[in-house]
Amino acid sequence: MIAARAKPLFEEEARERQSSGLKKGGAPGKAGGGKAKNDNVSSFAANTAAKTGLSERTVQRDVRVAERLAPDVRDAIRDTEIADNKRALAALADEPAEKQRELVAAGPKAIKDAAREKRKPTPRLSAEERARLTAIAKGEDDGETGRLLDGLGLAIGSSRACVVIQV
Repeated sequence: MIAARAKPLFEEEARERQSSGLKKGGAPGKAGGGKAKNDNVSSFAANTAAKTGLSERTVQRDVRVAERLAPDVRDAIRDTEIADNKRALAALADEPAEKQRELVAAGPKAIKDAAREKRKPTPRLSAEERARLTAIAKGEDDGETGRLLDGLGLAIGSSRACVVIQV
């Protein structure tokens, strides 16, 4: 969570460095100008990872969790076993704020159960289901599209349905 608090400070410093560079000279990419758009600019995650020894991806995940947790939820779990459980924190952060509050009120077991539920693998398709979905994707609809997708727990137009059809 420290990374999330440090991120706004890093971004502010980066804006100051960029604006002070632009005041010294011409346009970006010109001599004395600021950074050109295609220059590599060190990201917060890369900078923090280098200083802490964590991976860039770990810093990104930690910031994402901290930004998505409702402030009252963050306060409520601060001194609990959930505070050190990254998988549970990530699952909790993926929920809307109201659902976060419900899970916290239900206790640590409910939060861990929700995290476990998110990790369950997607059910495998039978050969028949795969053939039907392939036909649907090719536009060869046999009129049973809705029934098939309903049987798989999907809705027409849902992102999960699109992923399955593309497979």
